[in-house]
Amino acid sequence: MPPGTWTFDIGTAGSAPLLFQTLCWPLALAGAPSHVTLLGGTHQDHAPSFHYLALVWAPAVARLGFQFDLSLQRAGFYPEGGGELTATIQPARPMPPLELQHRGTLVEAEVLSLVAGLDFSVAERQAERAERRMREAGVLCQVRSMPLPTGSSRGSHVLVVASFERTRSGHGATGEQGREAERTADAAVGAFVRFLDGRAAVDPKLGDQLLLPAALVAAGRIARPPGVASSTLYTVSEVTRHLTTIAEVTRTFLPVEVVVTVGEGGEGTVAVGPLGQTRTSPASGTPARSPKGAPG
Repeated sequence: MPPGTWTFDIGTAGSAPLLFQTLCWPLALAGAPSHVTLLGGTHQDHAPSFHYLALVWAPAVARLGFQFDLSLQRAGFYPEGGGELTATIQPARPMPPLELQHRGTLVEAEVLSLVAGLDFSVAERQAERAERRMREAGVLCQVRSMPLPTGSSRGSHVLVVASFERTRSGHGATGEQGREAERTADAAVGAFVRFLDGRAAVDPKLGDQLLLPAALVAAGRIARPPGVASSTLYTVSEVTRHLTTIAEVTRTFLPVEVVVTVGEGGEGTVAVGPLGQTRTSPASGTPARSPKGAPG
């Protein structure tokens, strides 16, 4: 895929962030900057939201050498869609090996309560409930309620962004049709509390979304000085079928080793490196394999 200026219209409320996560890698490896405009859905429960992409995923993959600058023009929710995001993609550059076995202590937590095309009281209710649930969990947080630019689309979203000493996690929920604002807040905060109860460095969504860029680094797609390691190692709070399926597909198409182990409580370790050079965590665990035909 050559670098340049590209526009893609999904035509439905399908996930624009997921489409971006498909297009960004060949463009980042194309040797020159690109600018991409994507039209579709921007905030959904079963895909990374635009805000998760910008605040959690983009900083994480930047540590692997992939620099993306993201901007939201319009929010798009199911079923209307109509969202628009733009991104500038810089050429990938070599970075030191990424090792995230320990997240460190919690430094800051922020709750974003977002609405588009709805009365702002929905955002206020989400924020109030989320702040109360965070307080009950023993976590002080900053809370921001914000309207989103939109056309005809209507919806709401809550995202908890947790900054630790060594990494950042994100935990979101989208206000589905008929879902009360309070339930949306409960879902987002509940996911954060489950993550906080564990010890892993990476949340479940980021766990599978880091694997491919780590594999591109390990496969030598970014030129590195001789002798510089290209392996990635991180712990994830849940080994999902998404993660094991991506691992299987990656092994098929790239000359890399991917080792996913499941440890105590379902947490896991992911090691990605060149063939014959993968280093796994010293913690004990069981190798995880995706069942044949498991969905990604």
